[in-house]
Amino acid sequence: MSTIIAALIGLGGVTIAATIARLTAQSIAELNAAQKRRDAELLASKEYADLVITTAGAIEAYVWYASDEIISKRTVTEEAWHGAKDYVVPLRTSISRLQFLGTLVVDPTVKALHTSFLQLAESVFAAPGDDGMSARALWNRAVDAGNQPDTVTQLVQAAHDLRARQLHGYPTEAPGLWRSALGPSRK
Repeated sequence: MSTIIAALIGLGGVTIAATIARLTAQSIAELNAAQKRRDAELLASKEYADLVITTAGAIEAYVWYASDEIISKRTVTEEAWHGAKDYVVPLRTSISRLQFLGTLVVDPTVKALHTSFLQLAESVFAAPGDDGMSARALWNRAVDAGNQPDTVTQLVQAAHDLRARQLHGYPTEAPGLWRSALGPSRK
């Protein structure tokens, strides 16, 4: 009889240990998945913030250093291409990448500023538009000293603030068993 009781106690202990091990493994897997999701968000937000700065630099280079012939026309001749490509290619590439990475932005403040900045970059690249404004006039209006912080500065700041919030909310506690067993976190 005592052997049966000892066997039942042993079986109960093994069952409890197996349940705890399973729940612990599940909690660790959930934490790992949450961290990988956040790592992807952090990588995307860093790339996005860097790209905004790169795009602003490409716009400035295009506006200030490309020849008036290149800026004022929507087409570039084959002969003029060699002088234009150093300004046109980086700007066009940055705009395309910004359009793509912008689809990953979910923060409403960053999204609104992104839309304004993307429209500015596309307008500068396509200038003169229907309104007749030159690329330089569009850029100067956007970064006017009387209108500070300008759209570019606001977007860079908002993108970095988003990244800071993502870093601050980095998951460090395993959900599930430990949280329910130990109660609320005491940070």
